[in-house]
Amino acid sequence: MNLPNRLSLVRIALIPVFVTLFFMGCFGFPYLRFAALGVFLLACLTDFLDGYIARKRKIVTDLGKFLDTNADKMLVVCAFFAFVADVYLFSTSYWITVAISVTAMLIVCRELVISFFKAMASDKGVTLSPDMIGRIKMFVQVFCLFFLIPVGDIAALNQTAADVFLYIGLSLLAVAAVLTVVSAVKYIVKNRNVLKTVPKKPENNPDTSDNSSGSEPQN
Repeated sequence: MNLPNRLSLVRIALIPVFVTLFFMGCFGFPYLRFAALGVFLLACLTDFLDGYIARKRKIVTDLGKFLDTNADKMLVVCAFFAFVADVYLFSTSYWITVAISVTAMLIVCRELVISFFKAMASDKGVTLSPDMIGRIKMFVQVFCLFFLIPVGDIAALNQTAADVFLYIGLSLLAVAAVLTVVSAVKYIVKNRNVLKTVPKKPENNPDTSDNSSGSEPQN
């Protein structure tokens, strides 16, 4: 297994570490949300490194594409749902819970739709490449979580600073939700030829065997 794929596996392995630290912080262990943020940023760094190394060394593989893409989605979705649980358990701001829950649902649904779409393309021998808006969407999601993850620990130090982080994060969340939908629609429209039915080649009729007598078939 090459280095980029190992980095993707490291990113996946860091997810339970992030979740554990985050929830320990939620249940009273001081400043572990900051530690969780550090793990989250480390995981994001592996995302940058595995792609950079794979392109530089020209060792891009199908396994690498699979691991890289799914590791990113697993990390982001787990982080969103962890924050949803934090808000639900320790806050009365139900609208924030709903907003983040809906965004997480959009992300999951978007990835399921795109995965099915790619599977259709693969069955037809078509290779689809990611577009720029998808990359921007992912960047905004990560940047949004950078502000949301440490809000609880920041509140213990300075409530005003926590409010600033929260509202910046929620603003980015709205942008991320829009980009999630737009990127999915744009991706499908751009590659809409995949949805067209490919005509099947005519099959030989087994009933029309060679006429051993050499006579022509009767009308």
